[in-house]
Amino acid sequence: VSGYPSWILTNAEGDVLAPLSGPRTTEGFATLMQGAADYMELAGKAELTAAEATKLFLIKLGMGKFDFDQAKAEAAKLSDVSEEDQAKIDDALLGMEIVSLGPKARTPEAAAAAGQAYAEMMANGREPKEGETQAFQMFYILMMEYANQSDDVALFEKALAKMRTVFGENPQAARFFEAREKQLAELKARAGAGD
Repeated sequence: VSGYPSWILTNAEGDVLAPLSGPRTTEGFATLMQGAADYMELAGKAELTAAEATKLFLIKLGMGKFDFDQAKAEAAKLSDVSEEDQAKIDDALLGMEIVSLGPKARTPEAAAAAGQAYAEMMANGREPKEGETQAFQMFYILMMEYANQSDDVALFEKALAKMRTVFGENPQAARFFEAREKQLAELKARAGAGD
């Protein structure tokens, strides 16, 4: 549970069968119930086809059943994965990797270290897809922390632009962007003074 309210479906033993990841509508709850039914059907099978194994793995990923290392190991066991499913797996693993590299302490140094790792990932063409996800926000917010501490104006601007693509129209994010614009102006002033 990462927010309030959160909706999950459990069995009688309290095991999570499916989270509600879509809208809180009749359709969203129908999808929740179908996800739980799919999980129970596949998890109860003695033998799975390659397609069924991939589907079960994706369901478990969505349920948070694995940490990053476990997910990588389980993904390596899959065979005959379709391009569409492989893209979903790759996106999920990247998101998990980003979260796993997050700061272990609430300090500016830890945030900058994570941001540096993210900047290196981005330089190698590895970025999370645009979306309101924990991984997306961590990736670019902590990258801005690293850019600010290392006086990298271009990197700060790039990370801020990515955040604007998703949250720029959200009135609740107005203060965030005001603070970041002020930080960027201070960063540019420092960088200009160092020329």
